[in-house]
Amino acid sequence: QVGSGFPVGEQRRAPPLMCSWPPITAGRFGLEQRCSYRHDDLYDEEVPEVDLETAVSQPGLGGGCTVLTFLLLGDQNAGKSTMLHSFCRGGDARFMQLSSLLPILSSSFLNTRLIPRSHLESGDLDKSLSCVRDEMPFMDTDIARGIVLLTLENFLFFCAEFGISGYSVAGTESLMEAPPSGHDRPVPLEFDPDIRFVALQFVELGGDHLDRLIAFSELQRDDGAMKSSEAVSAAAMDEQGQEETFWADLQEVLHGSLRLLADTTRTVYFINCATLFHDGALEPEALTVMLRKLRFLDGVLGGKGGEATGNPEVLFYCARCPEVDDSLSLGLDSAWAAAQAAVAAFTGIETRGEAEKAGVAVAAWDVDDAALDLAPLEEVAGEDARSARDAELRVAALLHFVRRLLTDLIFPSLRLRLVFCGVHAVRSLASTAPVEGAGGGSFGPLCAASIVRNVSRLLQRRVCCPVANLVPHVAELILRCAVEQRRVQAPDSPGTPALVHGRWVTRADLAHYLEECEARSAAVALPEVAALQGWPLAAAG
Repeated sequence: QVGSGFPVGEQRRAPPLMCSWPPITAGRFGLEQRCSYRHDDLYDEEVPEVDLETAVSQPGLGGGCTVLTFLLLGDQNAGKSTMLHSFCRGGDARFMQLSSLLPILSSSFLNTRLIPRSHLESGDLDKSLSCVRDEMPFMDTDIARGIVLLTLENFLFFCAEFGISGYSVAGTESLMEAPPSGHDRPVPLEFDPDIRFVALQFVELGGDHLDRLIAFSELQRDDGAMKSSEAVSAAAMDEQGQEETFWADLQEVLHGSLRLLADTTRTVYFINCATLFHDGALEPEALTVMLRKLRFLDGVLGGKGGEATGNPEVLFYCARCPEVDDSLSLGLDSAWAAAQAAVAAFTGIETRGEAEKAGVAVAAWDVDDAALDLAPLEEVAGEDARSARDAELRVAALLHFVRRLLTDLIFPSLRLRLVFCGVHAVRSLASTAPVEGAGGGSFGPLCAASIVRNVSRLLQRRVCCPVANLVPHVAELILRCAVEQRRVQAPDSPGTPALVHGRWVTRADLAHYLEECEARSAAVALPEVAALQGWPLAAAG
């Protein structure tokens, strides 16, 4: 037993209504939901099959991989995990559209809920609603990650198809088109000639995790005060000190999250419009929660070059727009007044001046796609792509209101240094339908056209950080390999510690572990050749 005190790999039977979603399991830092996808034919064709000796003796085999990392932030239940999970839904009827537009070699999804064992009640892991989640099908996310692996050739073809400029192989020409109005020319990204794969890594810091980080910062990042604030008593600690281990791990995660934010200069903030505009009216309490998050991010995100005094850029995605009551369009003036009152109460400063009202005709709003070429969407997705476009046009007035809310009220009132980079609708599902007995949760078929356009926009706006150093990813594989090799012997009597049998992991062990993953069709973040070639640096660290 490690970390939270849950047996690693312990499986919990999922109830029937969750059969198509990742079950909840126990993991290193609490609870996890995992799943993966691999296109076997494409993977076998594109990824060289190597053994350990070949990978070591031929370091220039061409298995290099670059990771492009995107940080996703925002409100609770705003569709971030849904987007990350969509790349693994190989059984979805519309996944063929997605993989035709974005040729996925393999993908993986990990959702983590950081919660101590003492906070769980019996059956919480299998309940639709519990302290683990307040909406089906995903747990309330602390940290989640989705990785999509592509060949470099397919990635560059994808960029060319959708008019995404600035990505090329070193030594070749790259057409740099003029940037959209109001945006700087994107910095070109050149891949080294030995790079053969590109991994798109989406890292989510969930709304609950942001709330925890805010509380941690308000406590001056005092680890002891943080633990006390979450009502952990000595009586809750078990005899093996497993709860103490969990809180030590949590402190490490909190400090790591703050470092990640400090290193981030461009990010995406997801707004849950169904919560912000409840029953056709702006909800002041939900707006106040968002204001608190934005003010926090304004203080911790890094600027250009990572300077704390720089100007980090934020792109806003409006999620769950179709769930907003149609009556909102008839009450935009009252919604604006409610927003002014909420902002004034939050800042303690009365908003003065005659701000221009946000309500405008739908025709006055043009959905800006940042000069993307979206013709391939209709060629592949056809009517589904047109339906997705029409759905976004139907919420144009809502998007316009949110844009004005941010630029004319929130940003100036809070005096944010954040740079506003636009508002767009995000939609990973083509439709939603209530899950019977799931407490209002929803699921539905993928909206491939919207997912691909959102990924294209993130690439076009450079909302990513290129990472050539694969040490963290290889190190994770080594740790997972080590977990599978160890054996935990239960204590002989109460009050005595468990005995862990294990040994140092070798490169041969890692190679064998990767072969087992391939045999189980379990996707890993990196191709085998890239993982093995990354062993020396990862093992040395």
